[in-house]
Amino acid sequence: DGEDVSAGIDLRLRTLPGGEVVLYVFHHESEYLQAPLSDPPPYVPVGRWFQIESEFVARTDDSGALRVWLDGKLVYEIVGRPTVKSETVHFGPCSLAIDIGPDPVELFVDDVAVSRTRVTPDGVLAFD
Repeated sequence: DGEDVSAGIDLRLRTLPGGEVVLYVFHHESEYLQAPLSDPPPYVPVGRWFQIESEFVARTDDSGALRVWLDGKLVYEIVGRPTVKSETVHFGPCSLAIDIGPDPVELFVDDVAVSRTRVTPDGVLAFD
């Protein structure tokens, strides 16, 4: 169902007026939309590899959660809300490159892993 696919949660990159790039969370549900930026904002390094890791608890009730780490540091912890409209979950690394600049932008994705445990920036599975 296309309506369920478009109602998910995105991890997005945005370029600020000063040229810094930040990671932010956008939920397609109108009651949540964009989560506030963390304090301090999660600045994404430009010109070097970085790691984004997330724990996504897919739930249609208030037991859903999303935790996001940038280079091993927890930068978002959103808990206590629905995260999906149905039991089907889709994952896709992609980029629309709307708010990233300056032009041209090259985006590389390497070593995507789907796991039931944390992978960590060193690529070592961490069993909590």
